[in-house]
Amino acid sequence: MKKISTLILGVLMLFSCGNANKNKNDKTQEMVGNDKDKHGCIASAGYTWSEINQDCIRVFEIGERLNAVEENETNSVFVIFNDEDSKLELFFLPESNASKILPIMEDGKYGSENYIFDKNEGTLAIDGAVKYKRL
Repeated sequence: MKKISTLILGVLMLFSCGNANKNKNDKTQEMVGNDKDKHGCIASAGYTWSEINQDCIRVFEIGERLNAVEENETNSVFVIFNDEDSKLELFFLPESNASKILPIMEDGKYGSENYIFDKNEGTLAIDGAVKYKRL
């Protein structure tokens, strides 16, 4: 009988310790990779939503990188084309998680509002001035 009561007491102690730590950790710690956006993309793993692909992508893996022309500018732009090359999507990183979609205007040039991307030259002009270019 003494062995059974000792065993029961030991089991109860283990459960009480486990529950106390669980409650403490739930309040102070989040799981890594638990930062999904509204589309299910995990930002901590480098994924972002692409409107033209309708999927979570890593822009630095599939996009074409353009670097800023001005030396003091730290942002980069990544360009991703749709399958038909009828439009492209611009990702300004690390400045913004939002993207900008540009439809094709003429052979090799895409534009909308104040953005013009020249695919042949590898340049992105904003308000008429080239701000980013392919290396």
